[in-house]
Amino acid sequence: MNSFFSYFTANRAEILKLTLEHCGMVSVAMSLGVLVGVPLGILLTRKKHLAPIILGATTTLQTIPSVALLALLMLLPLIGGIGFKPAITALFLYSLLAIVENTYAGIEQVHQPTVEAGRGMGMTDTQILTFIEIPQALPIIVAGVRISAVVCVATATIASYIGAGGLGDLIFRGVGRANNAMVAWGALPAIALSLMVHTGLTQFERRLQSKTAPNFKRIAVFFGIGTVLAFAVFGFLSPKLNAGKTIVIGSKPFTESEILGEMVAQLAESTGARVERKFYMGGNVCFESVKSGDMDAYIEYTGTGLVAHLKQPALTGSARVYEKVKHAYKERWDLNLLTPLGFNNTYAIAMRSTDAVKTISQLKGRGLRCGFDLEFADRPDGYPGLVKTYGEFCGEVKQMNSGLLYQALANGELDAISAYATDGRIRTLDLAVLDDDREFFPPYDAAVLAGPNLFLKAPGLEARLNALAGKISDADMTRMNAEVDSKKRAPKDVVREFLATLDK
Repeated sequence: MNSFFSYFTANRAEILKLTLEHCGMVSVAMSLGVLVGVPLGILLTRKKHLAPIILGATTTLQTIPSVALLALLMLLPLIGGIGFKPAITALFLYSLLAIVENTYAGIEQVHQPTVEAGRGMGMTDTQILTFIEIPQALPIIVAGVRISAVVCVATATIASYIGAGGLGDLIFRGVGRANNAMVAWGALPAIALSLMVHTGLTQFERRLQSKTAPNFKRIAVFFGIGTVLAFAVFGFLSPKLNAGKTIVIGSKPFTESEILGEMVAQLAESTGARVERKFYMGGNVCFESVKSGDMDAYIEYTGTGLVAHLKQPALTGSARVYEKVKHAYKERWDLNLLTPLGFNNTYAIAMRSTDAVKTISQLKGRGLRCGFDLEFADRPDGYPGLVKTYGEFCGEVKQMNSGLLYQALANGELDAISAYATDGRIRTLDLAVLDDDREFFPPYDAAVLAGPNLFLKAPGLEARLNALAGKISDADMTRMNAEVDSKKRAPKDVVREFLATLDK
């Protein structure tokens, strides 16, 4: 409990910032949902033959998993890439179903004799819609907005996967570090927002149905439209406040990558550059973002570049692999792979020390309960290639976030896992790394992968990053990982201390 409150005390500014980002995303998406969904629902009441098509399409959108929809939207021009635009588009699409459906159903349920009476009095279709249909249907329309808003608040947490920020940042980082306080402070504000939205709009619906306030409907509608538009303007303009020569630094979804991304970010800030951090993103998302120019730099591993990006067979020899990957990155995509930082975070197979064998070869045919991170499970330099080299040794395979694997192994829920050789939890949890006796894994030397515009935005940064080459040993990286994962320290503090030792 103490860690729960102490985390908030130390990180309340970040929690507030991420909560505001979350509110901004939801507000903009819901604004678009209302501005598009309500007119679309009204249109369907006039063009009834379109109703099955439009409602079917919005229903289909709702069935697409959020991660899959984000991945598809990232590939599209104009709204693609990383960050705000694809996240808002996904949330907007998810918001449409309930709004369109309830608008259509609400107007269809309007008392028809009242409509006919209006026509008999000479009212036009627009007047009937404005003064009869919408006021009577408004409680049902607001119910659709309420449902969509609650869904958007929950779904917006996944937006951090593509660097859009929000409370999902805390949740995913907390899961990766097994930091329950961080997960809680990501989840609790999201829960509170959902309850506030649900309660507020429920009260709004009830007031709309009340006959005691005849002028309330018109006031509420204008107030609601004004609020929605204000949030929309704020939401669309806020990403542009950081436009210009801002440097975007990313990281993959595990602790070491975040630590090294923070190191690059602090070095960039020391040159006077303005830095935007987009951490804990999908590994391939980072690579594609640097290629497209949406991101300026992140830490890549030479073995990953060789096998996953260049689609080349695994090689041995750190220098050999680095030179091959460096030249290919430059020739194909004009990307700069700087000199490695000094440590090799190779993939490894880990077991509990009490049950471990010495080599991977000894695992063949054992039918173990295995756990792998999401990338390792299907990459050529991961489990598929491992089976070809060593033979099958898993009876059951579970895929999960890398941060959960270590504790699951220590708790006896798994027998073997994919691990990172420099992960501090290997020593903390008394795990053993098996010898890669057939030299399957290529070297994974960490290096900064920089886009072509990075050093144009921060001219003094190249020298500082080059000065970091070879300065981080395996022991250094293991210690920093342990400081964050086991001692629950903030990466920015760990990085600041390490950089201070280099300046001495």
